[in-house]
Amino acid sequence: MKTKLLFLLIILAVSGCDPHDAKLTLVNSTNDTIYFKLSFDNDNFNYPIRMLNGKVNYDLSSYIPPNFSAGQPNMSRWEDFINENCTDSSISILFFSKEFIKNVGEDSIMKYKLSSQRFKLNVKDLERLNWRVAYMESEDSICFDKMK
Repeated sequence: MKTKLLFLLIILAVSGCDPHDAKLTLVNSTNDTIYFKLSFDNDNFNYPIRMLNGKVNYDLSSYIPPNFSAGQPNMSRWEDFINENCTDSSISILFFSKEFIKNVGEDSIMKYKLSSQRFKLNVKDLERLNWRVAYMESEDSICFDKMK
């Protein structure tokens, strides 16, 4: 019995969970829910809101509740992932307020690659920010595609 227990403990220790790096944290400094997209490829621009059965579904979309922060897990170290997999060794973080999405609409957001706020950051930028990227409310802030 002791041998089986020891064997089980060894198997559990050796096959432990894969490490995750969740130091990249997105911060919502507003009183409203915001939506976001992480872009690893400058040509990749998707609508921030997911559809379900042809209808807008905010609950399936990537969002951060008001005055809340959310770590973004990655299977490898963020530094390695960004430097090895992202165009120009930079990650783009796009934020969309709910009001912005409703006022601007899907067609214009997609056609002109618009967002409420956009950050294109390399590892040094993220280290200076302590890996915390904040969305802060600002009037009339529409960001056009600067990722080309």
